[in-house]
Amino acid sequence: MPPRTYRIDGIDITTALTVISGAVTAAAHKLARLIYTMRTKGEEYTDQG
Repeated sequence: MPPRTYRIDGIDITTALTVISGAVTAAAHKLARLIYTMRTKGEEYTDQG
């Protein structure tokens, strides 16, 4: 019996989870840089948008 593969809209589930994991990691890194800058330089957060 062949191994069962799970797909979401034609994308393998492991690929989808890898992409999601990368996005979460990138967002956490961006937040960490923001907090570090605010704490070390004493700057306030200013929304660029």
